[in-house]
Amino acid sequence: MIKTVLWDVDDTLLDFEAGARNALRSALEEQGIAFSEKRYQMYREASEGLWRKLERGEISRPDIWNLRFPLFLKNSGLQAEPERLEETYREKLSLQHIPVEGAADILKWLEARGCRQYVVTNGFQDMQNKRMKDAGLNRYFQGVFASEEIGWPKPAPEFFAYCSAGIPEFDKRQTLLVGDSLTSDMKGGKQAGLRTCWYNPRGKERPFEGCCDWEIRRLDDLKQLFLEEI
Repeated sequence: MIKTVLWDVDDTLLDFEAGARNALRSALEEQGIAFSEKRYQMYREASEGLWRKLERGEISRPDIWNLRFPLFLKNSGLQAEPERLEETYREKLSLQHIPVEGAADILKWLEARGCRQYVVTNGFQDMQNKRMKDAGLNRYFQGVFASEEIGWPKPAPEFFAYCSAGIPEFDKRQTLLVGDSLTSDMKGGKQAGLRTCWYNPRGKERPFEGCCDWEIRRLDDLKQLFLEEI
């Protein structure tokens, strides 16, 4: 029986993509640059590539701050101040707290079942705490584990070892990790011996069998797994 649930935040509980679009629009328009879908995708490609490098231990967190907008400007051919873009983007992103559909409901439902719930995130700690509080979701959690504080990102074994040491009476056999990322959440959870549930709202194909234990399209689908006594 699952007694502890570890939750990813971005694009699992909070709609990060919608927030990122809004934040990038504000950052670009402040410097007189029109927002467009093409420019958003170019920024996303630059940023996500750096996050994957962080997951692999190839770069540090400050490298993301320092490199993503210079890389975006280089690839897009735009002229702007990358430091100011980064500053404005993060400032505006911290104000974005759009919950994924069903987030509050499933957290409340699990709380009523007596499940302990924790956040496990590669996002910036202060920003994640603020966004979760503004969304009204922080009340459901017993704690937050952020890679910025731990010093290791998901999927590093050190990240999950830190989490397990910080959760009273932790039992990996009774712990479920829910997240949208195969490379950080599912990979890290499987390596740590946790039970894993891939939140896959877009219905992407599994790259290989065994990449996760369960898969859901909607957060509400998690209820059925618990009713089946996973």
